[in-house]
Parts: sequence; structure tokens; C-alpha cells
Amino acid sequence: MIKVIFFPGMGTLYSVSRDKKETIEIYPEAISALRFLSRRGYELVLLTPEYSEYKRFRAAVKDKTLSLHNFNPEKNDLSAFMEKQMISEEESFLITDGLYWKYFQNTKARIILILSGAGFCTLAGLEDDANEYFKDICKNIYAAAFSVAINN
Repeated sequence: MIKVIFFPGMGTLYSVSRDKKETIEIYPEAISALRFLSRRGYELVLLTPEYSEYKRFRAAVKDKTLSLHNFNPEKNDLSAFMEKQMISEEESFLITDGLYWKYFQNTKARIILILSGAGFCTLAGLEDDANEYFKDICKNIYAAAFSVAINN
């Protein structure tokens, strides 16, 4: 069984340039966090409905040694994907600013909410019992990477 870090890119790892809508601006801590997680044996899966976004992110990442996969949770069944890829739900995480977290609430994967991107808005809009779905709440993906290391 493999362990996976799932993450939406927008808001979690990068933003889109206001001047050039096709240009991805990777957050300074993002690549270091991905390297940290990869060295600890995690496969990295970018969640995005657009394959072109995955390709733009891949092109923007200077470290071509990072193994990075793509999954569209809006068109594909997450549980079937995890089973087919032999992903250990118990050892996997979703790191998100709020996007796609509801797809994961019925899995055994742990969810870490980060406050970059729309994270503060997500946190403010949560119902009281929604906090039970989050394993941790972190400032950014780098802090979330350390949370993964501590919680696994």
C-alpha cells in the first residue's frame, strides 16, 4: 500500500498571476514542503479538474525529480481511485485551503486545513461540528508537512 498527499494547487501551493491568468506563482514554501513529504515516502497527487492546470504547475516546478500525479475528483470516483492505486487511506492526507475537503470526509485519509489561499474563509465558514474532520489547522503547506510527519 502506498501513502499519498493529496492537495489542490490553487491556494495551497500557488496562486495565479493577476496580470497573466495562465502564469502560476508558486508560494515560496511549497516546493520545500513537497520535497520534505516526498523524502518521507509520500506520493504527491495534485487535485484539479483541468489537466492544463496540472501541466502548468508541472512546468513551473523547477525540481523535475519530484514525482507528481494528477487526479480530478469532480469526474472520477475517489474511493475507486484509492483502491485501484492501492493507496492506504489511513496513511494518506489531504492538505487543503478548503477546496475538495468534502470529497475526503468519508474516507480514512486525514485532512489538514491550511490558512493560505481561502483557508481563513473556510475556517470562518465552518459549522461547529466540521472541525472534527480536520486533523490539524496550519498556517501554510510547510507547517502542514511537519504536521504530517508528526501525525504519521
